[in-house]
Amino acid sequence: MQIIAWGIYAAAAYFLADWRNWRKYYPTYLFMLVANFFAAIVTFNHTLWIFKPTFLLANHTLTEFYIAFVAYLGTVMLFLSRYPKQNLMWQIGWILLWVGAYTLSELIPQYLGLVGYSHGWSLGWSIVHNLIMFPLIKLHHISPVWAWLVSAVYFVFVYNYFGLSIQDLKYN
Repeated sequence: MQIIAWGIYAAAAYFLADWRNWRKYYPTYLFMLVANFFAAIVTFNHTLWIFKPTFLLANHTLTEFYIAFVAYLGTVMLFLSRYPKQNLMWQIGWILLWVGAYTLSELIPQYLGLVGYSHGWSLGWSIVHNLIMFPLIKLHHISPVWAWLVSAVYFVFVYNYFGLSIQDLKYN
């Protein structure tokens, strides 16, 4: 299911995104990639969500890689290259459209038992995360330093609210 859901973003981006100007969007894709991998490392032993195995994505890590390298690239390319230049209401609508699409992309696998939550995370928190993530993607495209600062504040909130600690980091 995740392959289908996230593959839709990649396919839509392939046909609709502005690939001629990919260099404009590439730093923001890297920002999203680094943030995602940072979260995966920090929550390694204190998982907030888990992707269950499927036929083609045999474990959580493979699903994370697929999402990071396929879906996030398509998301950033399509979200930024088609971001409305019109008034604020169009921009808010665009962000809410993406929040809705990402929520649906999680809701269906959750309903099918392919996504699980723990340590207080829920679909509601995923919606809150998406409401923060999409404006952050746009902010990074405009002002990377501000996006990193806002991300740091958001990380500290998540770290404290969901009970993460230094002991949760992987030791070996």
